[in-house]
Amino acid sequence: MPDHLHLVVQGMTDTASRPAFTQRAKQRSGYHGKRATGQSVWQVGYHDRVIWLEADIPAMVAYVLANPVRAGLAQHASDYPFCWKKPELKLGPTGQLTTEQMTNAPQGRPEL
Repeated sequence: MPDHLHLVVQGMTDTASRPAFTQRAKQRSGYHGKRATGQSVWQVGYHDRVIWLEADIPAMVAYVLANPVRAGLAQHASDYPFCWKKPELKLGPTGQLTTEQMTNAPQGRPEL
């Protein structure tokens, strides 16, 4: 998205910290972004959601992948050039989310 970022991340250790991850990611990308553009790239603060149930992950990923399509930035999720996904998340044969994924994806801002 041109004005915000969606990430679905998973801590890999018991001591993984969402706030520490966010701070480091914003610091490192902000440093390089400012060097490249001469401007700050991040606003102060952020909004996050915690996915408590593993069963909710596919719907959240489908929501994130479909966001550029809903915003009119791409016809299919796979067309959006700034999207990366793990290979195990299957898209339909045309690069679209499957009907089941779209049906199960939260509409608007997901509340998990």
